[in-house]
Amino acid sequence: MVRHPGNTNLTLHYDATYLGLPVQQDKGPFVLSYLERLKQTIDRALAQYRRVFAFRIDLRFPANQQLPADAFTNEIMSRFIASFKAKIAHNRRRALAVDKYAHECVVRYVWAREIGESGRPHYHLLILLNGDAYCALGSITSEQNNTCHRLQ
Repeated sequence: MVRHPGNTNLTLHYDATYLGLPVQQDKGPFVLSYLERLKQTIDRALAQYRRVFAFRIDLRFPANQQLPADAFTNEIMSRFIASFKAKIAHNRRRALAVDKYAHECVVRYVWAREIGESGRPHYHLLILLNGDAYCALGSITSEQNNTCHRLQ
């Protein structure tokens, strides 16, 4: 099958590599245009920064709560990303106030919504940050303001 059965505008990719890079073939097939955008986003981050801090997270709604009305729309992710970007921008402004050489940071990301067997959506998210400004998520139990807490 070359086209996605749910959307014939999408071309499927079955190979073990994409542009010479390995893909998790057991998780596929993948949508070719999504792989292209993922590669473009990573390449832009690598072109902008000497070091890139990349991490993947999965976002889920609490199991014991009713889904919000917009759970199956892109609005959920738009709000999450806007909030995270604002927190990173605030952190960079504070760092610049202390050190005029503090590194700036553009938040780059790619995400996909998936519907689980339970019928509830969840989101796979890759975030790419300036590796000179951020190099770790930090601990969820830490008292310090870290990237992990900004995600929460």
